[in-house]
Formats: sequence, structure tokens, C-alpha cells
Amino acid sequence: MNCLKKITIAISVIIITSFFTQGVFSAYSSLSLSPSSGTIPSTETAISVVVDSGTDEFIGIDLNLSYTGPVEYVRAEGADRCSSFVVSEGTGTINIECISMGHTVGETYSDTVANLYFYATDSGSSVFSFTSSDPVVDGGLPADSTYTLSTGSTSDSTDTEVIEGSENLPQTGLFDNSGVILTLGVFLVIVGLSFTFIINKWYQFNYELDQMEIEKSRSRLEDKF
Repeated sequence: MNCLKKITIAISVIIITSFFTQGVFSAYSSLSLSPSSGTIPSTETAISVVVDSGTDEFIGIDLNLSYTGPVEYVRAEGADRCSSFVVSEGTGTINIECISMGHTVGETYSDTVANLYFYATDSGSSVFSFTSSDPVVDGGLPADSTYTLSTGSTSDSTDTEVIEGSENLPQTGLFDNSGVILTLGVFLVIVGLSFTFIINKWYQFNYELDQMEIEKSRSRLEDKF
């Protein structure tokens, strides 16, 4: 009887030990940031934390991320797979805890677990590094990701100053209306034709006067002879 009891205890210990050993040594296939490089401007920009659990069941992840440079963390959004999502912020560090509880037993996962939002407070560069991950990742933690920080203005420096209240004024002038231009053109043509007609009549009148004077002179000369 005692022998059977000892065997039962031994089997139980082996089963329990095997279970915990499998849990401790499980590892996800990959962990990364997306995009892994690029520019962080002075407006909110999302950087995604992507996890691939490989063939292991995704039960969640607890990871730490650090970042350098003049960049400010704003907020975070957890994926739908995270039944519980907690982010703890430190000075240049972020801890992310995602726990999945409503999935099917053995269900894997390969997608985003968190969207982190940052903005640049000055120009320069920033290095993002994963410092720990639980479960661990096959092949170790990924390489650092480097981002360019930019606070440059996108507005055109040659923009004309807008006077207060002028934005409600009509932006048309005398020559901005095609109808006005057409009317003015017709008017100028009529004036030009009228002026030409008057000048021609004036020259014709003077010519006729000259001819009359010439005829009178010719008549007088003929009378003398």
C-alpha cells in the first residue's frame, strides 16, 4: 500500500514538473516594432509592438521598452486579443502587460499587441530598445530601432499674412470676372470704331471743302480767260 502511494506521488510530481517546465521554457518566435525605422514628427505618431507566438499558445506578454532622445510618450492602445492591457510609464521606459484570457486553448497569435504613440520635442534621433520579454523570444531580443526626430514646420514661409476679418471678403476684383472683361472689351472696340468713323468723316469733310475751293479757283481762272 505504501509502495503504491509512493508511486502515485512520484507520478504526480513528474506530471506537475513537466507542466511547469514546459511553461517556463516556452518561447515566442519574434518580437518587433513596426515600423522599425523612420521619422517621428512633432505630431502624434504610432509605433506598433508586434508579437509572433509561433507554435506556442499566446497567453499574453510582459515586456519592457526603453527609448532615448527628445521624444515624448503620449498614450497606448491595446489589441483586441489583450483581455487585460496595462501600460506603466517611467523616465524613458514603458512596461506593457497584455493578458489573453478569452481565446481557445492552444490558439497562437501573430499580430500587433500594442500601438504606442509618440511625438518629437526637438530634432535629433531616438533609439528604441526592448530590454526584457516574458515569455522570452527565440534568438533573443530584437535589435534596436532608430528613428529620426523632426520638428520642422510644414508651412510655407512665404505665405501672405491674412488680415483679421479679410477671410470673409470676396476674392474678386475688376479683372477677376470674365463677364466684366468681355463687356469692357466690347466697349473699347465700340469706342475705337466710333473714333475711327468720326476721324474719317472729318478728313472726308475737309477733303470735300478743299475740292470745292479748288473748283471755285478753277472756275475763276476759266472766267478770266
